[in-house]
Amino acid sequence: MKALLASPTYGPVDPLCVTAIRIAVMTAGRHGTDWVGDYSPDRVTYGAARNLVARYLDDNPIADGIVWIDSDMIPETASIWKLMATVERDNLDFLSGLYHQRRGMHAPLFYKYVPERDTFTQAYMYEPDCLFKADGCGFGIVWTSLRMLQGIKASANFQPDAGEWFPDRRLGFGKFGEDLGFCRQAMQAGYQLWIDSGITSGHCGEVEIVTRETYLKKQAEAHGGLKRVSEGVG
Repeated sequence: MKALLASPTYGPVDPLCVTAIRIAVMTAGRHGTDWVGDYSPDRVTYGAARNLVARYLDDNPIADGIVWIDSDMIPETASIWKLMATVERDNLDFLSGLYHQRRGMHAPLFYKYVPERDTFTQAYMYEPDCLFKADGCGFGIVWTSLRMLQGIKASANFQPDAGEWFPDRRLGFGKFGEDLGFCRQAMQAGYQLWIDSGITSGHCGEVEIVTRETYLKKQAEAHGGLKRVSEGVG
């Protein structure tokens, strides 16, 4: 299959992520993915960045679809290869791997749609190594087919002047960002999202700022008492 790579960046990128993504892309290429290009916007807002990529492929249908991988992902070596293998085996238009939030309780990033409130609720439990249906996902490691992009564009809900494929509604109370905005449009156009929990990726967490207090806390944990380490050496 022919794939376009999209890894939008919004600022400095951790070299560990860059290396892991590069290795995963090369591994997929070695196992049959035909990479036709890398169209990864830099320092563009979330929705606008993703719409740039979708619009580019729509105008230049050179690939079967887009492999999206966020620049803060640390995929396993085989993650993108497995993503493409599952897409090809099951003829899927919309597939996400499994990764977790950077903050809070680190919940998995897939969702159920709640029609009564026109929003999504986050899922918390899943079985590993399973392929299952969901309503929404983050765009950390995702495949979207050209066929689906064209189908969404042709649907009645597509609004060229109000978000295109990735409308961002996060400013409204209880609403959602560009990734779930895409998922909602995919649902309305009749496309099913699948999650493969056997396709996994690490998610680069929040940077810890190390101070004297950090040091004292670690010393206290190691030696059994803050007073001892905070008194110094006279």
